[in-house]
Amino acid sequence: MTHTHTRAAGAALYRAIWRWHFIAGLVVLPFVLILAVTGGIYLFKDEINDTAYSRLRFVQADGAALLPSQITEAALQAHPGTLKAYTPPGAPNRSAEVDILGDDGLRDTVYVDPLPALCWARCGMAARRAAPRCTWCASCIRWNMSAGSATA
Repeated sequence: MTHTHTRAAGAALYRAIWRWHFIAGLVVLPFVLILAVTGGIYLFKDEINDTAYSRLRFVQADGAALLPSQITEAALQAHPGTLKAYTPPGAPNRSAEVDILGDDGLRDTVYVDPLPALCWARCGMAARRAAPRCTWCASCIRWNMSAGSATA
């Protein structure tokens, strides 16, 4: 009798552990899914940004790029503020990214063509407040450094 009683108690404990394991799995599953999705987005963020902002991030490579000081100067003249960060182009056909803290305290990213120093667009909170989407330039200024003037 004790052998059957021990076996029944062991089976009941085994089922209880698996039941709690199943319930814990159901509780943890949403968090694991959120981590997997956000991790995948973070892993492929460059590819996603290249697809979403291809008109801003890619330029024609047909000459020598300007110096970073000239690129940031063009960005600051087109969009006044304080320079926060400069990301050089990763390849000859890529635009430079200049992060500017505007006078209103909002941070903008300005994409600059490093060859003629044209500011293609501005993406950030100030640009989103002016236009709901960061699009191909409803609220952006094109700054032509060689001409020395801003054009809308």
